Amino acid sequence: NVVLAVLLDEFLKAASDEKAAMHREKNSNSELRLLYTTLDPLLSHLSQFHSTDDLLRRLSDLFQVLVDNDDEVLTLSEFSAGLRKLAFRPIVQIDSHGLVEMMRVMNSHGSNLLDVERIAEEGMDRQQFMQFMRFHLRRYVQRVVSRTIALETHEDNGTSSILFI
Repeated sequence: NVVLAVLLDEFLKAASDEKAAMHREKNSNSELRLLYTTLDPLLSHLSQFHSTDDLLRRLSDLFQVLVDNDDEVLTLSEFSAGLRKLAFRPIVQIDSHGLVEMMRVMNSHGSNLLDVERIAEEGMDRQQFMQFMRFHLRRYVQRVVSRTIALETHEDNGTSSILFI
């Protein structure tokens, strides 16, 4: 009877540990899913660049595709409408208010290069577009690397990694 009690106790402890591990995994996966922006399908594509020149060419080409006129100014409505027309899955859908919020996020991280109110009214030029996209591309890459490390850490049973970017 003592052996049976010990085995039952060990079984209950293992079941409890497994349940706690599943709960931790569920919570970590839901936290990782929160690290997503509506621009991520586009940013994923842009992150496949081979050199700085390649990235700048891709961003310049994207600017040309999005801008509707020859004045080299991209309004937020053109930006939003142009993103919806691109062949990304899921479709990149963000309105002018969402773009303004993304610019404010950029400025809140010490990149006070964009005059958000002026851009909301008049649009952005090529250089401002490049700054905006490069900032959000950098944040996208940081999220992907961080998520990958978190998943690998979880799979390695608690081994932790340090990320410096």
